[in-house]
Amino acid sequence: MSQTSIAVGIAKYGHALDFGATDGPATVILLIATPASSFSDHLEVLATLARSLSKESFRESLRRAYDAEVIAELINSSLVFFDH
Repeated sequence: MSQTSIAVGIAKYGHALDFGATDGPATVILLIATPASSFSDHLEVLATLARSLSKESFRESLRRAYDAEVIAELINSSLVFFDH
């Protein structure tokens, strides 16, 4: 792998997946894959996404997204300052 990739899973509206986390069931699941040689990139992407996901409006936009393009646009817009 030569670049960072992100897979996004969103539970159907009104549903959630219970992984036993202390903050409750999840409605948005992210898988971040980065090149093995750049572990710090993984942490930067994770931190950037965590800041966006801490906002209810961003989470709600993801939940209400109607197709993969809209979801990709939302995720990419949150990473606009990530320059790797």
